[in-house]
Parts: sequence; structure tokens; C-alpha cells
Amino acid sequence: MKYSLLALLITSTLLSAKTDLPDILFHSSYSESKESTYEQKKERSYKGYCLQLLYLPHDYVDTKILHAEYEIESYSMNNKKAVIKACKEALNKPKNFTEELLRLIEKYR
Repeated sequence: MKYSLLALLITSTLLSAKTDLPDILFHSSYSESKESTYEQKKERSYKGYCLQLLYLPHDYVDTKILHAEYEIESYSMNNKKAVIKACKEALNKPKNFTEELLRLIEKYR
């Protein structure tokens, strides 16, 4: 995944067209550390699920960390369109990402 994100970032800097990449790609750390709390790990797994769903659909990314994939799909009642729309909006508001994502899924469900 590291190389996929790196390629995405390099490509986006070379393009002259405007890209709609979320700020979260540029302003957050996805490095797993021993000091991370359970809540931080869960938050990262939800963000990772959305990034993989929207921007890396053909890359294998283990999004089953802390059951993010299962929880999101069961909460949305398998409504993929609602999840996609909610992920797009939630990635632009990285504070309280999980709460915002679940609120938006409920709104679009």
C-alpha cells in the first residue's frame, strides 16, 4: 500500500489538472505504532477502508483490521452507494472521522 500511495502522490503532483484527492492523504500519519490507542487504530482502519474503497479499488489492502469492513457494511445494510458517498464527505473532515462517517452513512442509507 505504501508504494501505491507514493505512486498516487507522485502522479498527482505531475498532473496539471485539478485532482480531488482528500486532504487526509497529505495531513495524516498511517504508521502503526505501539503507542497507538485502540481508538486511534480503529479510526485508522475506518479511514483506510474508505481510502481503499475510493482510490485503491484494485490494490489488496487488509481492511479487516479491527473489523472496520464488517462494521461499515453491516451498519450501512450493504448499501454500497451510501458508503461511497459518506466516505467521500467524511475524508474531507478528518476530525472525529468514525463518528462523521457513521452519521453520513445513516443519512444516505
